[in-house]
Amino acid sequence: MVLTLDPSVRSQALGGAYVAPANDGGALFWNPAGLQKVPRQELGFSHAALFGEQTQDSAVYVRPAWRFGERETWALGVTHLADAPLAITEEGSDLGTAHPSESVVSVGYARPLGFGSFGVSGKYVRQVTFEEVGTAYAVDAGVQGPVGRLGEWGVSLANAGTELSLGSSNTKLPLVIRSGVAGGFSLRRNGIILGSGQIDTSSICCRNAGVPPATALRREFSRYGPAAV
Repeated sequence: MVLTLDPSVRSQALGGAYVAPANDGGALFWNPAGLQKVPRQELGFSHAALFGEQTQDSAVYVRPAWRFGERETWALGVTHLADAPLAITEEGSDLGTAHPSESVVSVGYARPLGFGSFGVSGKYVRQVTFEEVGTAYAVDAGVQGPVGRLGEWGVSLANAGTELSLGSSNTKLPLVIRSGVAGGFSLRRNGIILGSGQIDTSSICCRNAGVPPATALRREFSRYGPAAV
């Protein structure tokens, strides 16, 4: 499902340990609180060839705004997962071509919150199979805060919403709770090494006792600071 794939290039480089250091458009998908750290307007696109002819495309636009002297941030994102077109036949008769796909449209908002920032996003999920179309609605929410001068922490809840209705069947969205910390280490004038760790607890773990929470530990070298890729 498209909700389990990572559309953010930088978070992929960090192995998915991105709930704490998220500070670009990818925050919309990982922790919407991180949108508050995007310094200016941002427009990003990504394309990935996955398995076989399956492709994933995403786009995100982030716009900081000021109201009553306080900054807040808005974001709009789209992710589309497409399979190769498949010809449909029945008893030798050509019934046309199917275009299986999954799409997510997200709208996010972030603002300051005492110790750091708070963010929330709403998502519209659409899945197209051979003969049926299913939809669902979900909400993500998260918080972030600093730890010292170069440290950060973050917690987020993803995919809390309705079941995906597809024909006569209903599928629960993969609810995920993410928590993590990140810390930078200065290398004088050469840059910063960012270390990030994260634990993901999903509804899959809860339904299957043998499936442990996912963990990730990654590091990143930045020439001019943690915001550079």
